[in-house]
Amino acid sequence: MPLATLQLCHHATLPPCIMPLHEVDTSGGRIAFELIRSRRKTMSIIVHPDGSVTVRAPLRTKTADAADVVRQKAGWIRSKQQLMAGRSAPPPPPRY
Repeated sequence: MPLATLQLCHHATLPPCIMPLHEVDTSGGRIAFELIRSRRKTMSIIVHPDGSVTVRAPLRTKTADAADVVRQKAGWIRSKQQLMAGRSAPPPPPRY
């Protein structure tokens, strides 16, 4: 699996580590995602305003299992990326 880029991450209880961005081939093209493992029971997919994707998963989740979930949810991920791309900049915070 080719790596798109390397990203520096910092965990609260662990020394800094390098987290590679993983890629999944889908019928609509490649989806790159960051995999964050933590003490949780379920997996979640987050599509950020810049279109990047983060998968949060339990500690013992295999990368291949996370990639399978991204592949299964590729249509949803693409729709959210298009939605984010169509949004304008967020409004400024209210001034009091």
